[in-house]
Amino acid sequence: MAIPNWLRRLARRTPWLGKVLADRDRLAAQRDQLAARLAHMAQQRNLVLAVRSAGTLLLDVRCIVDFHVHSNDDWEGDRIAAMMKAAAIFAGDPRRKLFLDIGALWGLYALHARRSGLFDRIVCFEPDPANAAQLSAQLFLNQATGAIEIDRRAVSDRNGSASLDPSENQSAGNHGAARLGEPHDRSVTVECVRLDDIIDATGAIIFIKLDVEGHEAEALDGMQRLLATNEIYLQVEAFPDHREAVWQRVPARLTHRWSKGVDHVFSTFPLPPGATPTHSPASP
Repeated sequence: MAIPNWLRRLARRTPWLGKVLADRDRLAAQRDQLAARLAHMAQQRNLVLAVRSAGTLLLDVRCIVDFHVHSNDDWEGDRIAAMMKAAAIFAGDPRRKLFLDIGALWGLYALHARRSGLFDRIVCFEPDPANAAQLSAQLFLNQATGAIEIDRRAVSDRNGSASLDPSENQSAGNHGAARLGEPHDRSVTVECVRLDDIIDATGAIIFIKLDVEGHEAEALDGMQRLLATNEIYLQVEAFPDHREAVWQRVPARLTHRWSKGVDHVFSTFPLPPGATPTHSPASP
């Protein structure tokens, strides 16, 4: 409630009353500052800072991936463990070792790859603006800005541009469902690139996680040289309606090792014991 002018005039002639009113003004200002802070916190209540096995993470618990990592410290943990177990067999190998996280979201796989210490270069490809921003935050929080690269281009079968239906449009709390598609009034334009044109590697050891929401076949078309000239571990997501197209793009030199859900693993080398998730059939 505002203080009447007549009371303010009286306070100027009465020291004790002036002090009371000054204290009242100060408390009112503090009240307003606290209310503003609480309002801001209410708007940001979905954001959580948490320490988990992947590191110190900024999580948006509206997203299904973030929610499970925050609640259970797990999202595709068996896939990640299988991948790191396979990578460990090359620990003493002098060849260059790369980890490519294609469709990285906020970098869960890449952060585990970095913590393993098994890779010489780790690159995350994430074209969605919000996801890439969260990925940048994870790298900052884990002092990994020099250890993990962020490429904001979409991996495809051509160089140029494409329309992306961004994470903010996705329902069911899945920020990882941002996908390339036909342009519409809420889509954004992103740059796309062929992996063969930007990754210079021959005779290297390359581990690839490919999860690009239905664009996997095109992404594979753009990395055929890499798949043909390096030691490869490929984990690719393929839903039933895209699985045949994905299978056709995997070179014969890569043997199918296991499938679990919509994730399928191929490699040019036999997997060691323990590098297969439980309850995963040997064939799709």
